Amino acid sequence: MSPNLLFVKKNTEYIIPYEGLKQGRHQFSFEITDKFFESFETDHDFHDVHIRMDIDLMKDITMMIFDFKHTGTMGTVCDRCLAEIPQHVEANNKLIVKFGDSLEDDNEMIITLPQAEYEIDLAPYIYEYICLAVPWKVDCSEMKESEKPCDEEVLEKMAHLQGKDKKDDPRWDALKKLK
Repeated sequence: MSPNLLFVKKNTEYIIPYEGLKQGRHQFSFEITDKFFESFETDHDFHDVHIRMDIDLMKDITMMIFDFKHTGTMGTVCDRCLAEIPQHVEANNKLIVKFGDSLEDDNEMIITLPQAEYEIDLAPYIYEYICLAVPWKVDCSEMKESEKPCDEEVLEKMAHLQGKDKKDDPRWDALKKLK
């Protein structure tokens, strides 16, 4: 998937003009908030985003290596009780950029930019790396008991519904005797 397909509008803050950079190490740092996600046309289930993204660029004649490191929190909904909870996210990712005849991004970690390019927009990669850092299952069970914002009404309803499902089905009694 090409990360450029995610955009509605470009945010120039995340465009790195690498043409004028000397060879060697360069560092960039961004504070990612809700405003960052407004430029994407995708739906996401988080808000109140406070993430620090540190990017270390190693520029060479033939390639650039970007090391992305981010840590922070975002508000999301617990998958178990539907309460609003803060979710810690942290990850390290690497992006290797080679120079070639045309744009290629068939590999997750390696992209090829045309020789004529002079800048790279890191926003789609930042977006992708943050989204990948969000756990598949967001659950407040990891939180301290005193900090849990559980919606007790939802938990009671779930317990009630689970109790209905646990009734024994007489059709399985014959199979249970085969043990």
